[in-house]
Amino acid sequence: MRSTLFLLLPALLLPACGGSTVVNERSSTTMNYDAEEETTNSVDLSLTGGDEGALEAAAKRVRDGDYQGAVALYRSVYANPTGDPDVRAEALFRMGSAQGNPLNPHRDYAAAVATLERFLEEFPDHRLVYEAREKITGYRLLQAEGEVNRDSEAP
Repeated sequence: MRSTLFLLLPALLLPACGGSTVVNERSSTTMNYDAEEETTNSVDLSLTGGDEGALEAAAKRVRDGDYQGAVALYRSVYANPTGDPDVRAEALFRMGSAQGNPLNPHRDYAAAVATLERFLEEFPDHRLVYEAREKITGYRLLQAEGEVNRDSEAP
């Protein structure tokens, strides 16, 4: 199983950041994201340059190790019902990538899988579908390995 994870690790670490998008200006939003049953606070996207600026700001947060801040920005972009569908899709994909990133100290593989499955349901023809499926497989393997390790450490 470790050799499979070793091969998947580069794919799991990539695209929580990067990529180009279409600009769609708006001021703010609040979103109830039922996959994790949590409510996020409003993020004023006008301060980041609209949806495209928010994606770039979130990507910078990922690079800087602020995964929770990145997830909040991605969630705000995705929550914009009038936003460009491709931008919303990319935000949802990147959110799942950040949630499950093995370098994220607060990683949550179950939340990442739920987010990426939502991405597949809502955007089945998007260019990132294949990568989302790879990440789901990898996160499930990492989650299973973590459960096996916990079970083996139990007294």
